[in-house]
Amino acid sequence: IVKQIISLSNMAASNSTADIKNKKSNNVRVIARVRPLAQYEIDNGSISIVHALPGIKSNNSETTAALTAFPNNEPECLQVDVPNAEKIWFQLDAVLDEASSQEDAYIQSGAQQAVNNDLIQGFNCTILAYGQTGSGKTFTMGTAAGGDDRNTQNDGVIPRACRDLFDTLAEKCDGNAQVILSYLEIYNEEIRDLLSPVTENNDGPSPNLRIRETLSGGVYVSGLVSKKVNTPQDIGSLMETAGARRVVASTKMNAVSSRSHAVCVLDIQGVLEDGTKFQSKLTLVDLAGSERIKKTGAEGNRRQEGISINKGLFVLGQVISALAERRKKQRKPPYRDSKLTRLLQDSLGGNSQTIMIACVSPADFNVEETITTMRYAASARNIKNAATRNVVKSISSEESVKILRENQLLRAQVLELEAAIHTMTLEEMSIASDINSEFDAESEDSQDKEEDPRDLQITELLKEVDWLKAKLSNSKVDLRKSAMASAIELPALKIQVETLEDELMEVEEIKNENVSLLKELEEAKADALSATQAATRMAMILEQENKVDVKHSLRGQYFKRK
Repeated sequence: IVKQIISLSNMAASNSTADIKNKKSNNVRVIARVRPLAQYEIDNGSISIVHALPGIKSNNSETTAALTAFPNNEPECLQVDVPNAEKIWFQLDAVLDEASSQEDAYIQSGAQQAVNNDLIQGFNCTILAYGQTGSGKTFTMGTAAGGDDRNTQNDGVIPRACRDLFDTLAEKCDGNAQVILSYLEIYNEEIRDLLSPVTENNDGPSPNLRIRETLSGGVYVSGLVSKKVNTPQDIGSLMETAGARRVVASTKMNAVSSRSHAVCVLDIQGVLEDGTKFQSKLTLVDLAGSERIKKTGAEGNRRQEGISINKGLFVLGQVISALAERRKKQRKPPYRDSKLTRLLQDSLGGNSQTIMIACVSPADFNVEETITTMRYAASARNIKNAATRNVVKSISSEESVKILRENQLLRAQVLELEAAIHTMTLEEMSIASDINSEFDAESEDSQDKEEDPRDLQITELLKEVDWLKAKLSNSKVDLRKSAMASAIELPALKIQVETLEDELMEVEEIKNENVSLLKELEEAKADALSATQAATRMAMILEQENKVDVKHSLRGQYFKRK
């Protein structure tokens, strides 16, 4: 039984090795979107210093139509004319200027391709907007799914993605697809459920909402309200109601400033026409903008909100920097330092295909914030995600019959073993009873005779036989228990062995690094020693030359006086 359980576990391990083929490794796709100058910036005399330098585009109408239907794969540049300094260029996957439309942002970011293709294949996708306050993040993402009018030009990424999602499910699935919506915000480093029932006491953070991690490494929020949606209009109505509960305020830089990070998650399950079952997750993130207290003029609660927003975005920047490093030994990303980065752990360096839309202001008044945003965006392009296809393979009728036969054979073998153990126990009991009856008969016949020392030996031997039989029965029970326990603990032991091997490899790497550092330290010491010796020699040479010069000068003065 143990051998067959081990063979089944090995088959499972081989199947997990085959699942590696369903992984897709790609970098985070990053685009920049430059908004037009705001009215208050024009009134303050600000000028535009951010310019898009797109790649060369053909005048052919077919090529132009293709670029509007699919994201551009050629990298593009964004130029920042820093006042009284040199120009700075940033290379991104796409750059959208002030004249770009909402449709351009949806297509060139790759969101349309992710919704229409990747989600149906079982890959998780994340779309997030990043930038300073008032840079157009909420406008680009959109807050409602819209109505029946599909020609609404101001619809952002979220409503367009919802419409395309349901269209694709209706086209490629068997009609039984299921979409579940959850919506939350992170306000002052506390999680709030925007879909929970409205009561008098639910304005504050919910104590039951906690971030958990699955066995496969996925991150979710326990206790979050989830609702099934059947149409884009259902999502629109729910997000409109939830958006009204989101914390917003007016500052000097933004009349309607989001004071929290909003995270919308769509869990999708369905069956394709060929019978393939899939499950995927679409995460839509509208980040609150980074801000400077001096520019926004925030006071009181607004000031504390700005501090919490900047803290979460600072940790997000640290995570991006750690993941973008090209060192041999990367530092561990600080996911747990903020609730925002903890929720985005899958999206940054995890099991997801991620799209980042960096929104910037073109005004020279915001040049520092623009450069900071672009630096983080350029670093995010170096982050590699390993998206795994979440597909449940369907079992054919032949495979199911084969599995049933194997189960029946295993049950038959178990019954045979139990019957064999039972018969062995009965035979031992009968032998023991025969020995006891013979011994009782002999003892009755020899009651009148003198005691023989051999009788004592026979008695002791019989006691030993009874003790051995009891021990044998206990050992059989223990053997069965240990066999089952070993079969149960086998996967856990394998996991422990793999963990110990990983730790051993890390220790070896640390030792190798220490050895290399010691070598570098010794070389530095040798260089310092040689430099000191050279300096000493040079000082001696200069001192000798000075003495010779002094002697020559004194001798010259002597001859002159002479």
